[in-house]
Amino acid sequence: MDYFRDAFGGFFPDSDEHAAAKFALDVLAADDRMDDLVDLLTEGDPVGAVGGEPNWELERRDDGDTAIGYANWPRDAKYRAWVDPDAYPLEWPERFYSRVEFHQLVRAIIDVYLARNPHQARTVAKVAALL
Repeated sequence: MDYFRDAFGGFFPDSDEHAAAKFALDVLAADDRMDDLVDLLTEGDPVGAVGGEPNWELERRDDGDTAIGYANWPRDAKYRAWVDPDAYPLEWPERFYSRVEFHQLVRAIIDVYLARNPHQARTVAKVAALL
């Protein structure tokens, strides 16, 4: 099921700098992976990244984490969205997000997901509580 149009006004891989995050969030919704989104949004959760096919990833950096892997992240970045350009070409295959920016995208996808899947209200409420 495609959530792009209702959540984000469509999918524009050649002109939308948020296409990687929207792509990944759409896959999570289409695959009913809201529990993975809960893990990703939960500060300190051992699951710090989620991914799938065709080779995409959403990653969280916990507050204060200075691990070497985050050395190239912008200082205020809390999340990273990435889609392998060899698997799915996007104009911007990688983008970093502040908490507020990323949570706005998540809010858009879960609002549409809940409207189409009211039986998932409890799981969506868990996601919404983390925003």
